[in-house]
Amino acid sequence: MSGKSSQRFGKPRARGIPFPGWQALLDDLTDRARRQPFLVVLDEFPYLAAAAPGLISLIQRYWDHQWSKLPIKLVLSGSHITAMQQLEEGDQPLYGRRTARISMQPFSYRQLAEFVPRYSSEDLLRAYGIFGGLPGHLSLLDPQADLATNVARIVLNPNGRLFDDAQHMLDAFLADAVVHYSIVEAIARGERTWSRITSRVAATVAHCCCQCSGYRI
Repeated sequence: MSGKSSQRFGKPRARGIPFPGWQALLDDLTDRARRQPFLVVLDEFPYLAAAAPGLISLIQRYWDHQWSKLPIKLVLSGSHITAMQQLEEGDQPLYGRRTARISMQPFSYRQLAEFVPRYSSEDLLRAYGIFGGLPGHLSLLDPQADLATNVARIVLNPNGRLFDDAQHMLDAFLADAVVHYSIVEAIARGERTWSRITSRVAATVAHCCCQCSGYRI
C-alpha cells in the first residue's frame, strides 16, 4: 500500500511509511472511529477488491465484530453496476449488511444544456444521443465549439477520449460481446429491419462458433 495513505491522516511519524497490509489500515480506522465519528469511502471498489483478494471478507469481519458498534460509516462505490450488485448476492461476505443504497442516474437532456448553453435544441438532442448523460463524457465538451467540432475531436479522432469507448464498454461489462458487436456491425452496414439484423447476427455468431471449435480441436 502506498505511503500516501498514511499521509492523508496527518500522522507526522507515519508520513512516507506505508501500511504493511489492509488489516493494519483497518485497525487504524477502527481506532479513529473509537475517538470520533469517521467516514470511509472506497471508490471503484470492485477493482480494488479484485486487486486485493480477501479484502471483502476482511471488511465483513470488521463490520460484524467492531464497526457495527462504532460511529463509522463505510461507503463502497463503483461504476461497474453489475459488479456492485454482485457484492450483495447471497453467497458473498457482505450479503445482508447494506444499510443504504444510492444509485446515481445519468444527467438528463436538460442538464446537458448547462454544459453547452449555446447549443440549439436540435444540437442538444444530437449531443445527448452521441454523448449520453455521463458527467465524465459531458465534461469533455468544449462549450465554445460547435457540435461537429466536439464530435471530431472527442469521438472521431483516433486520439480522442471516446474514440474506442463503445468497444471498451462492451468488453468491460459483457462476458461475451460477440452478439452485441455483430448487432452494431449489422446496423453500421445498413441493415434496418429486425429480420435482416437477426439474420446477419446469426451468421456471424455461427461463424465465430465454428472458428472457436476448430481452434479447440
